[in-house]
Formats: sequence, structure tokens, C-alpha cells
Amino acid sequence: MKDVNGVIEKFQIMKSSVKNGIGDIISKLSLQLIIIIALIFTICFAVVLILFGANGFEIIKFFVYQIFYIQIPGLVGLIIIKYKTTLIKRLIVGYALGLFFEISTFAIWTYLNIQFMHYFFLPAISIIFVAQYLIKQKGISILKPIKDLKISWEHKVVAIFFFIFGVTLFLFFIKYFTLNPLPGSTNFINYYQDLVWHIGNTAEIKHHFPPQDPRVAGIGFNYYYFVNLHLASASVLTNINVATIVYRFYLIPFFMFITLGIYELGKTIGNNNYKNGIISVIFTIFTGSLSYIFMKLGIQGAEMMFIYNFFRVLYSSPTFVFGLLFFIPLLWICLENIHKGIGKSSVIIFCVFIFMSIGSKATVVPVILGGLVLLFLYIIILRRDLLSSIGKMTIVMIGCTLAIFAPMYYIMYSKHQSILSIQPLNSIKITFAYRYIMDIFENSSLANYSILIIIFSVIFVIIGFYGFRLLFIASHLARIKNKTVDINELFMFSIFFVSAMATYLISEKSSGEYYFLMYGLVGLNILCGIGFISLFIQSPKIRFKRVMVLITTILIIISLLTVFMVHIYISPNDVKYLTSDEDAYQKIFPRRYELQLSKDHYEALRYLEKETPKDSIILSYRFYREHDQSQASQSNARYFYYSAFSERRFVLEGYAYGNIPSDVFTERKSDIISFFTTNDSAIAEEILIKYNVDYVFVDQWVNNTLSFDTEYILSLYYENDTINIYSVNLDP
Repeated sequence: MKDVNGVIEKFQIMKSSVKNGIGDIISKLSLQLIIIIALIFTICFAVVLILFGANGFEIIKFFVYQIFYIQIPGLVGLIIIKYKTTLIKRLIVGYALGLFFEISTFAIWTYLNIQFMHYFFLPAISIIFVAQYLIKQKGISILKPIKDLKISWEHKVVAIFFFIFGVTLFLFFIKYFTLNPLPGSTNFINYYQDLVWHIGNTAEIKHHFPPQDPRVAGIGFNYYYFVNLHLASASVLTNINVATIVYRFYLIPFFMFITLGIYELGKTIGNNNYKNGIISVIFTIFTGSLSYIFMKLGIQGAEMMFIYNFFRVLYSSPTFVFGLLFFIPLLWICLENIHKGIGKSSVIIFCVFIFMSIGSKATVVPVILGGLVLLFLYIIILRRDLLSSIGKMTIVMIGCTLAIFAPMYYIMYSKHQSILSIQPLNSIKITFAYRYIMDIFENSSLANYSILIIIFSVIFVIIGFYGFRLLFIASHLARIKNKTVDINELFMFSIFFVSAMATYLISEKSSGEYYFLMYGLVGLNILCGIGFISLFIQSPKIRFKRVMVLITTILIIISLLTVFMVHIYISPNDVKYLTSDEDAYQKIFPRRYELQLSKDHYEALRYLEKETPKDSIILSYRFYREHDQSQASQSNARYFYYSAFSERRFVLEGYAYGNIPSDVFTERKSDIISFFTTNDSAIAEEILIKYNVDYVFVDQWVNNTLSFDTEYILSLYYENDTINIYSVNLDP
């Protein structure tokens, strides 16, 4: 009997430990365990980074910058507003709040032209806080031997999981780094165009605020550039090249905090059970769709990229990954206030994070707002017994969202063409699946074949998108109807439902609507993970037939394998682009000048960065995607190597995203062509004066030549085998 009581007592202790959560345990252990884990992961990532071009001193600088310019200032902010939660959540929310402080102060100092203040302001706050902490601890060491730490077996399981996850993450990064060598390290690199575009934005913000479009000097830049503010600040404070930060550094801390956020969100929804936190990470990051099978059938497209590999989306979209840093804490802040009641500190953080979401990836805001509205409608219609507590919270959160979103939307879109439009099922019609089925029906005599194509495409895409998730969607719909669904799960399901509606009803930049779905899938994947435990492991025979369990399990396994298979065989850069052999490159890309970044290009562009004033304007002849979609203008307009790697503004280097007025593009294009073809130096001089040009960039690989006499208006400033740079010799 005594033994039985002992077992029961141990079980109660274990249950209590799990309920309290790993954050509370670590909180009691102070900072020792966190510091040890941080050191282990820092060393591991340092080894990987050094193997792929980063040096040890850069790694140390970046780590110190993350601590003293972001993490500690964010924690100080939480102390000031008295935000209380578990330590792990405080670290995540603190990091996100620290990003707000960092980019806000950086923008202010840059705007006031006193950027040197950025070196001192935030670290001064950090040093004062750390000093006060050490004094409060009365000299007690925060680096106790690990043997003195008593950790329960549940937390050892969590530690083992994150160790395995970390190893997997290292392998993913090794693949990513291999296929994205640093600029100048090899010849003829073809980078993923969106990242080059972001490097150019970051380089512009690094030197000027508010920014202009560096591809079109003098034209204002209106985009979600908060992530570029962060990257620019990182480059300024660490003196690390922007490209190195983008291709090596910034994703590592982002991945860490997003993963921890998903873990904590899964625990919050799943009754504070660490198992739900672990499986939430697995289902959110490592499950994909049936896209690998479809790709083998020759069916692939934008709709697949956003589902089959969570890592790939993070690789390719800095704005999306930055938005996740605020989206995930926003979700659990809503959930915490559902149960605890609305608090001032939560309202402050909610408002700040909504603001940050608008500046990082505005698709966050409609998803959050829609989820809150659906929750409120559910309470009003079906669960009025919850109105007194949850109703107040939802009203406050909806009000906060609208109060910030409305003026920000006006500022961003009132003077510009809106990128959003209502086009039902447009996201289906742009898929390869739709085109594939259309080809099948192309020669059909069926009168209503277009309707059939849409129906079959919707079925095909939904099955491909959601796969095993369809079972859990059906399960939650049934529980909502029966009023048995947990309020936490209901909120997450409403987040997903709103994201799906937005994706299939709204059109944004051709395929940008899939970002709505990506945010919603975070909530859906967490629900699927929790549902997998409760329905499949605990009671598979009661609620589902064995054959349904078997089919769904097989689909889950295929979904897990898809992510790894796609990562192995598909990447942001195909390895064939990487070569030092000019003849080999010509065979792959006959029109090589459209895509490549050679060593000669990079050396010349870096010379501009180091040796010219930051306000310099450069004239070059390189632009794509004109208004007519002729054969000569089919190249992607975002291979903006010139402005990105020189960190300077160009008169014209491309046309993308509709940021450039048509008449401006046409006029500048005409003037540039005239400059590079005229024999009259007077005409060339007039064009240089018109655009306040400081340097002329002549690229022999795109057949640039100067036909006029350059002696009196231009001086050779730099040259290599491919590039000539001239300085302009004109009196102001």
C-alpha cells in the first residue's frame, strides 16, 4: 500500500510539474540553464557559420548585438509595463518588443542624421539593467555547475527533442548555405531574386530614412520594410556586410524564437502539456502537403511552395518570417486574456505587435482581426454564457486592431493603388493544377467545361493543400456544431478559417494571398498535432474507424517525408547556377547578363560602396520587365544586383511591384538609352545634370558602350575586366 501511495505521489508531482511548464521550472533556476543552452547552440551555429564564410569575430559581434540591442532592452520594457508570464514566453515577447525598440530608435537616429547615437542608447539601458540584476543577486554566480541543476524527466525529454530539432536545423542550414555562397566567393552566382531585392532595400535604409527606391533614385519607397530596418541596424551596429547578414546570420535567431513560440503556443492551447508543445513544433514545421507527389507528376506552382516546406518560405521571405515573430505572441496574448481577463500590459503589447505586423507583413492583421470577430460572433450567437469575460476581451482586442490598422492602411494605400482586390478563387485559377486540368478539358465538347475545371481544381488543390488536415478540420467543425469545442481551439480554428477565406476570395500580387494561408496554417497545424494525440493515440477506436486512422497516418508520414525530400531535391537556388566556368555558364544561360552576379561585378559594386559618398547617384543601363510583355522583357525584374551590392541609388534599375509610375519609367529608360548611344557629349551632359548623376557604371557584359567624347565630363574612376566606373566632372 505504501508503494502504491508513493507511486501516486510521484505521479501527482510529475503532473504538477508538467502543468507548471518548463518556463516556470527554468524561472526557478534563474538564468543558469538558459545561458548553458544558449552557449551550446551558439557554438554549434558558429561552427556551421565558419564553415560557410563567416568569421569568428563577426559571430561574436552578432551574438553581443542580439543580447544588448534586442533581448535585454525588450525584457526591460516588459518589466516597466509589468507583463507577467512564464520565463520562456517573456524571452520571446521580450525579443519581439526589443525588435520594436531597435528599429524605432534606428529610424529616429537615421532620420535626424545622428546615427552614432544608435551605438550607445540601447546598450546603455542593457548595461544598467544587468548591473542592477547582479547587485540584486549579491554576487551569486549565474553560471553554477550543471550538476547542481535538478531537472525533471519531462524537461529532459523536452531538452532531447530540442537537441534533435537543433541537429535537423543545422542540416537544413548547411543545405541552404551550400546553395547560397557569399557574394564574391565564386563566379556566376544566381541568387533568389526576392532576397537580392531585400538586400537593396536594406542597403538604402542603412543610409537614409525615410527611404527612397534605390532602383529609381528620387522615388519614394512604400513597402513593409520593418524587417529591412532591422537588417540595416544589424549591419550598422556589427559592421557586417548586409549580404552576409541576409545569407548567413539573421535567420538563426528568428528560427529559434519562432520555434520556441510555436512550442509555447502549443502548450497554451493543449492544457499546458509539454507533449502538445513538442508535437506542435513537429506538425507546424515538418509537415507539408502532397506536393512532392504532384511535382513528380509534373504539377507544381506557387500554391505548392507555401505548403510543402515551411523552411523554404522562411528562406525566401524575410517579411513573412519577421511577421511570425509577432503573429505567434499575438495569438497567445489573446488566449491568455480569454482566461485571465484583459490587462493593461497585454493591451500595450498587443497594440505594439499589431503595429509591427503591419510593417512586417500586413496579412497578419486581417487574420488576427477576423479570428477575433469570428470568436465574438460565436459567443454572441451560441455561447452567451461566456460574454461577460471573453466578450470584453474580444471587443478590446478588435478595437485595438482597428484603431491601429485603419490609419496605417490609409497611410500605406491612400495615395497608391491597392494591392488587394476581391477575386473569388483566383488563387485556384493561378495554380498549375488548374492549368493541368484545363489542358485535359481543352478539346472537350462539354458546354460547361470551365465550371468543371474550377470544381475539379478546387477539389484537387484542397486535397493537395490540406492532405491529412482535412480529417481534423471536419472533426473541429463537428465539435463546434455540438458546442463541445474548447475555447482555445475555437480561436485557433477561427484564425485558420479566416486565413483560408482570405486566400480563396482575395487576390494580392498574383500569388501573395498564400501568405494569409501560411499564418492560418500555424493555427491549424497546432490543432492537428493536439488532435493527433487525443484522437489517434488515446482513443483511435472510439471516434474513428481503423481504416480512417490508417489512411490519415499514412498521409501524415508522406507529409513529413515531403518536407525532407523537397529540401534535398529542391532549393531556392539550383546548384547548376554555381560555377566558376564561364563557358559552362554560357551554356546554361545564353543571355547570361540577365541573371548572373560575377566576381567582376561584385568587386566593382563593393568599390562603389567603400569609395563613394552614401548619397551618390549612379547611371547604368540595366532594366527588365517593361510594360509590354515582349520576348525581350521576360526576365525577372528583381535581379537588382547593382543597387543591392553597391548600397547606392541608381537612376533606373528595373521595374517591379508597380512602385514606379509608368511615365517615370518610360522617360528614364529613354534618357538612359540616349546616353549610352549618343555621339553628342552635350546630350550626355544634359542627362547627367537632369538626374544629378555622380558616377556612370559601364557593364561590358550587357554591351554597354559610351560613344561620345568622355574627356571633359567623365573621368575613369575604377576598372576591371568587365566593368568601368566613371566619375562625373560637372560643376554643381
